[in-house]
Amino acid sequence: MAEATTRKTSSTTNLIQRIITAAIAIPPVIGLIVVGGVPFIILVTVFATLAVIEMVFILRHRVFFFVLSLFYIGVPLIMLLILRESPLGLVWMAVIVAVTWVTDTMAFVGGRLFGKTPLSPTISPNKTREGAVIGYVSGCLAALLTLAAAGYLSVSALLIPIFGPIAAILGDLFESYIKRRFHTKDSHPPGFNILPGHGGVMDRIDGLLFVSVFCFFFAVLIGLY
Repeated sequence: MAEATTRKTSSTTNLIQRIITAAIAIPPVIGLIVVGGVPFIILVTVFATLAVIEMVFILRHRVFFFVLSLFYIGVPLIMLLILRESPLGLVWMAVIVAVTWVTDTMAFVGGRLFGKTPLSPTISPNKTREGAVIGYVSGCLAALLTLAAAGYLSVSALLIPIFGPIAAILGDLFESYIKRRFHTKDSHPPGFNILPGHGGVMDRIDGLLFVSVFCFFFAVLIGLY
């Protein structure tokens, strides 16, 4: 009983920290996304640098895996920058951010409120199927609303709300797999967490990396670039 109470209190504290972090960080991040250009490049570079620092901590002295991690982080973020500079740059940024943040946040909240069945016990025992379903449905709705508001809701564009949230969930699971593979609970080094309530910068952008790749290839293939 005491253990369950402690776990519930910890989850509540974690959620409160996430809300405070979001309230502080989201407005300037959105502002830089809207401005684009050099300010946005600087923002992405800062996040990429922090993510690489965390990967150094996770992978320790495993040079081969660290080199792979540079591609894992760098290539999707380059695709993100390319999409931002495209004619529909703001639309793509709105879709990517909405899908990633809503899917991740609602999967977390849904899992805490209704989660019972582990999504992948061997990779991330704290993630639940119920949370994933709630995150997926919420991500779908977020993508639909964003596309509708931007005036780009079409038959082909419906693939974004269908597969975008899946990409976000897979990105989250992949980063969890890396941490599990290299026996690390949080991605940030001790005392180096700039995002209270999160396990590190990688925990915040893991889904975004996969969603950016999906949206980049989707944009190129159907000509919405």
